[in-house]
Amino acid sequence: MIPLLSLGLPFTPVAAILFAGMLLHGVTPGPELITDHPEVFWGLVAAMYIGNLALLILNFPLVGMWVSVLRLPQPVLASILVVLMLIGTYSLRNSTIDMIVVVATGILGYIMRQLGYERTLAILGLCLGPLTERSFAQSLQMSANDPTIFFTRPIPDVCWALLVAIFVGQAIYKRVVKKQWGLGVPAEKVV
Repeated sequence: MIPLLSLGLPFTPVAAILFAGMLLHGVTPGPELITDHPEVFWGLVAAMYIGNLALLILNFPLVGMWVSVLRLPQPVLASILVVLMLIGTYSLRNSTIDMIVVVATGILGYIMRQLGYERTLAILGLCLGPLTERSFAQSLQMSANDPTIFFTRPIPDVCWALLVAIFVGQAIYKRVVKKQWGLGVPAEKVV
């Protein structure tokens, strides 16, 4: 929570969801959060204190019940969670399309998990997409619809270079370093 509130950078899935919720309500987390929206900041701090106290009060007597929930077979627990998510999604706007979006997003998340991609970044991208699109359109308007504005200035050039370096670095890491050092390979196959 500290990087989210102080820098506006979510580093965990929960922080990414909170970041998206704040953006949807017009609150931009970061260094000016306390001065621009003190009611949100102090409300969040108070909610953390109250939430931790409520968790202490509830979890000590109910710890046995939570352990028994974890004893359920994973397919049963997953099925219950999917049904509850679909009920909650439908109850928001009584829309079947929303339920289809939830199922499609779940399938996409499963595919991303199987391929080894980080799902938190996809959620963050979906939440920041409208803001990025708006900024992209503003940049094109300022340059009279000339897309070279994204390649002719020093700051965008550095951003493009970093983006390329990240993608190339990941590809090199996955192909060379993991194979060379045996990372991600079962111990029986390394020996």
